[in-house]
Amino acid sequence: MVQADRARLRRQADGGLHAGCIQLVTPSTSGITSVSQLKGKTIGIDRIGGGPQITLSISLKQQGIDPEKDVEWRAYPNQQLATAADKGEIDAFIVWDPAAQQAIDEKKYVRLLSNGHDEPFKSGYCCYTVISGKVANEDPEKAAAITRALLKASEWVGKNPKETAEIESGKKYVSADAATNEKLLASYHWNPGVKTAAESVKFFVKYQKELGILDKTTDEKELFDRLFYAAVPDYNGK
Repeated sequence: MVQADRARLRRQADGGLHAGCIQLVTPSTSGITSVSQLKGKTIGIDRIGGGPQITLSISLKQQGIDPEKDVEWRAYPNQQLATAADKGEIDAFIVWDPAAQQAIDEKKYVRLLSNGHDEPFKSGYCCYTVISGKVANEDPEKAAAITRALLKASEWVGKNPKETAEIESGKKYVSADAATNEKLLASYHWNPGVKTAAESVKFFVKYQKELGILDKTTDEKELFDRLFYAAVPDYNGK
């Protein structure tokens, strides 16, 4: 059954790379100091249904705030979010790095939430290794080799944030300058793994079902088996 499901999926997660890369920030003049104060507020996001919105929705739910009824969501391009907040169009915004960090550094914004600093996110992953269903089905040894290489690369990045930042910024892979990029990379949790990634995927499936993103009749185990493929048992640094 799982094999048949896998064949229908174009891609599957098969390992976790790191935690950290999404931050929720607000202008220092907003008077907002915690997620619990966001009820009735307008939140900026990069797109409806994206990772940042899901992350904050989980945090809001844990604070007893209904993410559908108790806040308003507005989507803007990444680099327009701080401008929208400056104009008072939104009270806070949550977005992928580096936009939020740039608002902190350049505009003295206040960080309210980070998936690299705050639980339950920092113990899991925001970014995963992903393998194509075709490779997983037709060449599992190749799938395992690709997965190990990506997990090993994640470990190297965690140990060498300066060198990584210089490569990424120098090649224009990211929009941040090398100094900002290095600071961000050094703040992330680099703990590549497979078993921990599986638990992280289960966590997000569970919460997306509770939030109504997934249908309430969704079989969590069946969906997990379709979403996750253990190309290697776990990662041991080799």
